[in-house]
Amino acid sequence: MLRTMELRLYRNLAVEIESAFSCDLLRKLEQREVDVALVASPPSMPSITTAMLCVRQFMIVFSEGHPLAMLKTVGLPDLAPYPWVFFNRHVHPHLHDLILHRAKNLEFTPNIVHHVMHAEQVPALVKGGLSVAWLSPTGATRVAHGEFVSRPFVDREIRLETHLATLASNNSALVSEYFRTFMKRYQQERKPVQMVLPMDDGAIEKVG
Repeated sequence: MLRTMELRLYRNLAVEIESAFSCDLLRKLEQREVDVALVASPPSMPSITTAMLCVRQFMIVFSEGHPLAMLKTVGLPDLAPYPWVFFNRHVHPHLHDLILHRAKNLEFTPNIVHHVMHAEQVPALVKGGLSVAWLSPTGATRVAHGEFVSRPFVDREIRLETHLATLASNNSALVSEYFRTFMKRYQQERKPVQMVLPMDDGAIEKVG
């Protein structure tokens, strides 16, 4: 959809796609290196305007014989007794710190035994043990099969939101039209299962 937008007043529109972590995408927006970005759960920033597209839950992945396998969903108290395979802070500083803050409010300090950047690192780190890994739905789909299972993580504050973002001070008529047209088309075409943005990467586009 990002690459197939057609604007009536801009017949020769060209879209350049680039992937990066959400925090890097927001920085690129602020530095005017890109015009529009798809980002995961952005922190509130006066300089950035966003519109939420969809919401997803984290997935917790572990070996199939794990005690948590009997649960349909898991929360922070369920994860407290077990070692964590957690995403590196560089992947998403805001979500990383939010999760640890929520754990502190529940009066426990997670036992983080590994920090990872990619879902494919997880199987070797949780296989045959009690460790639990935090992944996006997309990441869990790639690795949670065979001897591994996943459960949705449920928390009132911690969730994966996909936002379309742009710089609040960007006065480009083209960018404004692109943003509005994308949101209108998305609302018209979205399916019951909405778009999912991987936690470990995103997509940004420069229009012109």
